[in-house]
Amino acid sequence: MHVHDTYFVVAHFHYVMVGGTIMAYLAAALLVAEDQRPDVPGGLGQVRGARDLRRFNLTFFPQFVVGYMGMPRRYHMYPEDGRC
Repeated sequence: MHVHDTYFVVAHFHYVMVGGTIMAYLAAALLVAEDQRPDVPGGLGQVRGARDLRRFNLTFFPQFVVGYMGMPRRYHMYPEDGRC
């Protein structure tokens, strides 16, 4: 299947950039916060990390699906009949 110039490319970009940078930043911030305040339970960070990962996938995974379906990117306006 040819997915070049579809929303699959957009989804892949967001998974690499957001997943690689923002998630790492949040994990590092949690690690620093736990070092500074040892009274904060570590399980809370795991719950927040799982919640953030779930939200991340709910936000960007549908772009993979519509990309596989052939939805192009960079269109000013889509046809009114819904066909791409």
